[in-house]
Amino acid sequence: MARLSHSTTRLRVPLSRDFSFALLDSVRFHLKLYGMTRPMASYSVGMLRRVLEGTCPRNGTRSGGAQLVIRGSSSRFVMTLHLPAGLIARARLQALLPSRPPAGVQVTLKAGKRGPVLTLAASLAESV
Repeated sequence: MARLSHSTTRLRVPLSRDFSFALLDSVRFHLKLYGMTRPMASYSVGMLRRVLEGTCPRNGTRSGGAQLVIRGSSSRFVMTLHLPAGLIARARLQALLPSRPPAGVQVTLKAGKRGPVLTLAASLAESV
């Protein structure tokens, strides 16, 4: 599959198990589209899956929604997840993150005005 030169995708989904599975499928598609290596891709999907499972109720939908912004270019991939305020404590969200990202991947967690913001940035130069 050919890699795009640059794109931005914004996905806004309700916090429910059904929509989280659809969101993970979309993320997998983008990771393949940008040619991420297997360790980077599995870490990215695993991290996002753990966070969504920790915030979504088992049945039904939680109020508010999550927004995922995926930005990619030929050299960099950035995925930003915005969660609603008051949904999950920062310490609990930090505990949901896998411990060590692979080389070339940086994960940051910030407390934004509208809620926590989780960012995953990966350099694609090494993955070519």
